[in-house]
Amino acid sequence: MADTQQVAQSAAVLRLRRPSPHGDVVWYEYAPIIDGGPQRLSHHMMASPESAAKLARQHGYEPAETITDFEIP
Repeated sequence: MADTQQVAQSAAVLRLRRPSPHGDVVWYEYAPIIDGGPQRLSHHMMASPESAAKLARQHGYEPAETITDFEIP
């Protein structure tokens, strides 16, 4: 009989930063870990790391405890 229990996939919580003439724009996303690294989904922009982690859990991912900085040129 097959095991039907689902194991949550891992995800990173990213702090994204985009330079702007008026100061850096900062937001948070969760990114599933695929092939050993985070894969951005780019379909959400959250105001806090907690809200990004909550969204990751809602989509079946277990977010990492740490936040990874990611700068967008």
